[in-house]
Amino acid sequence: MPRPYSLDLRERVRQFYDEGYSVEDVAQHFSVSKSWIYSLLKQRREIETITPKDRPTRYKTKLTPHEQESRNTFSKLKTMLRKLKSITMEGLWKNLGELCVIFTPKECYHYYKNAGYRKIKNSTRT
Repeated sequence: MPRPYSLDLRERVRQFYDEGYSVEDVAQHFSVSKSWIYSLLKQRREIETITPKDRPTRYKTKLTPHEQESRNTFSKLKTMLRKLKSITMEGLWKNLGELCVIFTPKECYHYYKNAGYRKIKNSTRT
């Protein structure tokens, strides 16, 4: 969903319209659509404000238990790496190797499964 126009722009559009300019002139001057101006004027008339309406920024979806476990595993790793504060690649690799032993095989399985990797059975590659 696109972000709403700023309150500053809304105020300038309202003021320009109130000075007697037509909706077409206001739309052309501020490079906005006429329908948006009509909506703004209707909002001002009905609820006496031109502030943007509060809308949810993102809808949260319900995760499956495996997806949640995978997310928690990666979050756990990121938290531990932040605590170590290794700023060199060498230090990062050393610490990453030491941290990997704390993850259970089940956590690793679900992480890779949710990342899109799959097990190849009976592979006959040469």
